[in-house]
Amino acid sequence: MIHHRTLFIASALLLASSTLAQQKPPFTYQDMLMLDRISGLAVDPAGTKALFNVRATDMENNRGVSSLWLKDLTAPEKPEVKVPVSEGGAHDVQWSADGTAFYFLSARGGSGTTQVWKADAQGMKAKQVTDLLLDVETYRVAPDGSGLVVAIAVFPDCKGNEIACTAERLKAKQAEKSSGQLHDKLFLRHWDTWKDGTRNHLFYLPLSNATGAPVALTDGFDGDIPSKPWGGSEDFTMARDGRTVYFSARVAGTTEPWSTNFDLFSVPVSGGEAKNLTANNPAWDAAPVISPDGTKLAYKAMARPGYEADRFELKVMDLATGSVSDVASTWDRSPASLAWSRDGRSLLVTADDIGKHRLFRIDTKTNAVNLLSTDGHMDAFAETPKGFVFQKSGLSGPAQLYMSKAKAKRIDDGATTLTNVNARPEGESLRRL
Repeated sequence: MIHHRTLFIASALLLASSTLAQQKPPFTYQDMLMLDRISGLAVDPAGTKALFNVRATDMENNRGVSSLWLKDLTAPEKPEVKVPVSEGGAHDVQWSADGTAFYFLSARGGSGTTQVWKADAQGMKAKQVTDLLLDVETYRVAPDGSGLVVAIAVFPDCKGNEIACTAERLKAKQAEKSSGQLHDKLFLRHWDTWKDGTRNHLFYLPLSNATGAPVALTDGFDGDIPSKPWGGSEDFTMARDGRTVYFSARVAGTTEPWSTNFDLFSVPVSGGEAKNLTANNPAWDAAPVISPDGTKLAYKAMARPGYEADRFELKVMDLATGSVSDVASTWDRSPASLAWSRDGRSLLVTADDIGKHRLFRIDTKTNAVNLLSTDGHMDAFAETPKGFVFQKSGLSGPAQLYMSKAKAKRIDDGATTLTNVNARPEGESLRRL
């Protein structure tokens, strides 16, 4: 015999769960597909503005829509605004050295190719900077604002005229009726990307005449800068005076599929033969970053050749003498992203740490390692004169933008939340299309 009190409790629980279900719609697979995603943090030198990408999903047209958003860091209570120039498509944002403008990549303009564009600090108007026959894969603006380095996929045997020769060859290939390809060496396919015979090479353009003929910095080089298929602008950097480019690359030869011997090279922006700076290490050297005073080069290095999953260690090279010193060599973590602190005394690195992806500060003289973040996954960060601006995600939700308190020991302790992407007022998703 069922007790009346038991029936009453069961009925009450059923009614409560039914009411709760009506008030809060369940999170569905469709909801997951429609989530907006933040990426590409770029903070101006003064630390007053933050640009970031938001990718939304246009389900009806089966496509993703990416737009730029601007956050005023001096008034965090104000909502971020959509940047007008992003209506034509914009990604890979970099601020100018003086903070009065920013650069981005876009395929607007009717040429059918992705080029570098420049906009005012509020993103109201944009003008085209480069006018090349091929897509710009990624780029770097010189710290002194004198020029920029662009990465373009070219046929390396087109020596002396890589861009024009590659454009002509691709045009002729499109006119062919056959689709077969001849491969005479590996790779045929690298992870999710088929090899087409091109290599990512670097070119320099002075900003005083960025529509002129670019200077080939890696003419005929048998390797990719950035590396394929997942490399980016972190694979190369520029000296503070804008006269030298440093990059990480693997000479392909006949051993590319099983080699992990990436080296660091330097080449002047005027062109010439690239100089190998890390020939003594037969393993992977990556992610070169110039110190604020321009005298040192920090980078990541593996120790075991041929072992792709080896732990990265931190190195600092004195550019005047070429001497290399280890940084926190006993630290048992493998750094991912890497940057110098504003004062040049330490390195800021992210690394996997006990199920989380955290930010650390490492003193280059004492080798002291200090934890700067606690929970979640540190997706991106920027140190400003007043603290840190960062993007962090976790099991509780996708990435949001935050600002640390001044001189906070842990930057995410009490941090100000700057965005609330994917908030669901009254059960509806926040759309940004």
